[in-house]
Amino acid sequence: MKISSMSEATARFWTVIFGAVTACSLIAGGVYTLVQYFDARSKDRHASEQQSAATALASRQTYNNQLLQLCSVIGQTAAQVANNTGGVRDAEINGFRGFLASLTLYADQPVLEAGKEFDDCVRSQAAGALCSLDDLAKKLNLACRANVRKAFEVDSH
Repeated sequence: MKISSMSEATARFWTVIFGAVTACSLIAGGVYTLVQYFDARSKDRHASEQQSAATALASRQTYNNQLLQLCSVIGQTAAQVANNTGGVRDAEINGFRGFLASLTLYADQPVLEAGKEFDDCVRSQAAGALCSLDDLAKKLNLACRANVRKAFEVDSH
């Protein structure tokens, strides 16, 4: 049985071919590794940002709950003042003013302005002027609603 052998030129040819395939494979593997690395970094950064946003929301939860509670109470009190004309109204007005003072620690400017407008209308009605408490109570409730929605948003980029 005859064992075949390659000529020197053929051996060099196949050595070059296998070397080229090996070099291309190493380059492709390196590119793939870099792509995987940067993709993993991007996913880790995104996950970290979401975790940070959730943690920030959780840390603000007590503050946000107090805002929600005060907005709810002040909205109900404003509606009661707007719809009541009896002697209980004075107590409700004083309660409204107390809640409005507490709300200054938690609420944004539009809520405080709406509350002040409502209080000014109550004072001007006591002096005989006409203004719509119902409309101002609705405005106050809408401002509170927007403020609470904004407070409970999760900041994600």
